Amino acid sequence: VHTTFHSPILYLSVLGVVLSLPLLLTLIDPRLLPSWSSSHSSSALLMSATPISLDYPPTKRVEGVFAAESGKPAAHIPDPYQWLEDPDSPETEAWVAAQNQVTNAYLSGGKELHARARSRLEQLTDYAKYGCPFRRGDAYYFFCNQGLQNQSVLYRQRSLAPDEQPEVFLDPNLLSEDGTAALGTRRFSEDGRWFAYGVSLSGSDWQTVYVMPAQDAERSGPLATDKLEWVKFSSLAWTHDHLGFFYCRYPVPASFRDTDSAEKRGSETDANLHHKVYYHRVGTPQSEDLLFFETPDHPKWMFGVEVSDDGRYLFLTVSESTAPVNRLFYCDLVHFAPPLSSTGSGSGSASDSVSAASASAS
Repeated sequence: VHTTFHSPILYLSVLGVVLSLPLLLTLIDPRLLPSWSSSHSSSALLMSATPISLDYPPTKRVEGVFAAESGKPAAHIPDPYQWLEDPDSPETEAWVAAQNQVTNAYLSGGKELHARARSRLEQLTDYAKYGCPFRRGDAYYFFCNQGLQNQSVLYRQRSLAPDEQPEVFLDPNLLSEDGTAALGTRRFSEDGRWFAYGVSLSGSDWQTVYVMPAQDAERSGPLATDKLEWVKFSSLAWTHDHLGFFYCRYPVPASFRDTDSAEKRGSETDANLHHKVYYHRVGTPQSEDLLFFETPDHPKWMFGVEVSDDGRYLFLTVSESTAPVNRLFYCDLVHFAPPLSSTGSGSGSASDSVSAASASAS
């Protein structure tokens, strides 16, 4: 499939898996590796344990198709497999099904080894894992995974007294039936009254940000009060008046339809362009969020947001793809007072008030 990825990282990851296979087999059962020597490679052992020939189905080539970058004329770079970029076409679905049939036939040849590996890995990982505790407001919080939970649970503890028992504050395992809903970006307001958190489904980079009250007096109603969609590659930065926060989002992908389910997000192949910084005031709909900063002339720029410790400045870090350079913008928030009801269409944009302190770093 025509795509872009970090090839060296992928190759090193695959190499690491191959090289670690002898250790894994030893952990599962030392008898699986009775006479390991330099003349035996991990790949050879795997193939000998699963002697199945791989007969891949043919993949058609469409000649005369060329790659084109968004906003630029088509380059003379052949792209004969571009048809595979549509994940929902009948041809692509049939191709994926045929590939899975080959893969499943191969994997079925080592069911005993897989079962033993799974059992042993569960034994090695079935213990409580704690994150570093932190204080927000008048309470302490920490993440903990009791062993084999899909997602770590966020706990809260009122004090550090020895007899104080932690309570579940937010359990991501309850956010989806299959346990694949994961917490992403997250941030408490400075006074600890509100907790904003992003949820991604099935490993997607897209996140939906919710806001929930953190104090018991306000937790009697629905836990999630606000909902912000189409958030990706974003931090959250609360203003020190505790009324709202800055975040980043993309426009809705052109290929996404209103009838598509939330689980479908992440399967589209649209290019993500025009990252924008918005301000959200707690208790208002996303349609009223204030468009704070954008760079129409640089559609590939991505932003990170952070409010200084004294609450006076907003820092915007700017990057493009994985280039080893960045820019830094800052804005004095001393006069920032978003209206109670703003528009998300761009009126009231604070872009002109941002001062630039551009810096390149290699």
